[in-house]
Amino acid sequence: MGVSTDTDDLRRAFATHADTMARRAPVWASVSRKIAHSPDGRTIIDALMAAPAEQRRPVLALAALHDLALQHVDSPLGRLLRRLGTSDATAEGVWTATVDLVDEHGADLERLVTTRHTQTNEVGRCAVLLPALAGIAETVGALSLIEFGSSAGLLLNLDRYRVRYRLGDSESVVEPAEATPEPVELECTVRSATSLPAHMPLVASRLGVDPVPVDIDDPVATRWLQACVWPDQIDRLNTLRRALDVARSHPVPSLRADGVERIPAEISALEAHPTVISSWALTYVTSERRRLMLERLDQAGQRRDLTLVLLENPSLVPELPIPGRPGDRDVTVLAVIQWRSGKRREHRLGTAHPHGYWWDPNG
Repeated sequence: MGVSTDTDDLRRAFATHADTMARRAPVWASVSRKIAHSPDGRTIIDALMAAPAEQRRPVLALAALHDLALQHVDSPLGRLLRRLGTSDATAEGVWTATVDLVDEHGADLERLVTTRHTQTNEVGRCAVLLPALAGIAETVGALSLIEFGSSAGLLLNLDRYRVRYRLGDSESVVEPAEATPEPVELECTVRSATSLPAHMPLVASRLGVDPVPVDIDDPVATRWLQACVWPDQIDRLNTLRRALDVARSHPVPSLRADGVERIPAEISALEAHPTVISSWALTYVTSERRRLMLERLDQAGQRRDLTLVLLENPSLVPELPIPGRPGDRDVTVLAVIQWRSGKRREHRLGTAHPHGYWWDPNG
C-alpha cells in the first residue's frame, strides 16, 4: 500500500487495508473500516496526516491505537482487546471504545504517529526467507547476514527457530541449528510442489542495521513491537514474545544507522558470503534511496560476490530488479538478487503471505 498524500487518499487506504486484513483480523479490520467511513474516524486520519510522508499508512495509525490500549490496559479498549474472541469484544464495542480512548488521549496518538514508525519485525517471515537462504548457503557455504531495517533483529535469529512446512497432507520440518528444549515454531503452508530445505544454513555472522533499532530490554520499545501486531492475532503475539526471549538469550549486534549508507560499507569487512535481507523494509524509504541502495550494491558486487534477498511488494519498490509477472500489483514476492564475478542476476522464488503464513514457489 503506497503513501497517502491527503485525507481522502487515506480514507481509501484504510478501506483497502480493512479488506486485506478482514479474514485474519476481523475485529481490527472493522476498526480500519470505521476509520475510513465514520465521522469519528476523522480525528485518527488527521493525526496520521501529521506523520512523515513515507510513514503515512494505516498500519502506523492502527499500531498507535494498539499501543495506547496496551498503555491503558484498564481502559474499555484495553480490556476488550484482551478479550478478543469472546462475545464481549464485538466489532461495534471495540470501535466505541477506540473512539473514547482517542477522545481522551488524542495528543498521545499524534505523538506516536509522528515519532514512531512501522516495525512489525514479523518472525513468521523467516519461514519464507529460509528456502532462499538455504539455497544460497548450498552454493556459497557460510553466510554473513546483514538486515536492512532489522528492528529488534528477530529475523536474524532465523536458524534458532523450528520451521514446519505443510504441503497438502505432508509436512517437512527444519530443526534449529542448535538443539533447544522448546524452540519457537513457525508454520508455513506451501502452495505448490518444490524442494524444501533439509537443514538451516550455516550463519557465520549476523548484523542488523536500523535508524531506530529496538532495544529488546526496553519495555516501551518492545510494547511498540507488540502494538504493530494486529490484536486479533494471538498466535503472532505469542510468537513475537517468545522470539524476544530468544533474542535476549542470543542478542544480535545492531547498528543505529541508515541502511542505505551503512550496509554497502559493511560488506567489505564481512568474512563469509555477504547476504543482505530486506523484508517489507525497503518499501518505507523513498524511491531515490532505493535507487541509491541498488547502485551501491552494484558497486560492491564488482568487488566481491554478494546476495540480496528481498521479500517485498514489487509495485511499492519498482526501482528494485524483482522479476515481475502480470497481476503482481498487490503481492509479496520472494526474490534473490545475486552478484557473481561482477555480474548481477535476478531470480524470482515465488509469492508469499506478507506475514509468512504461506509460500507459493510458482507464484
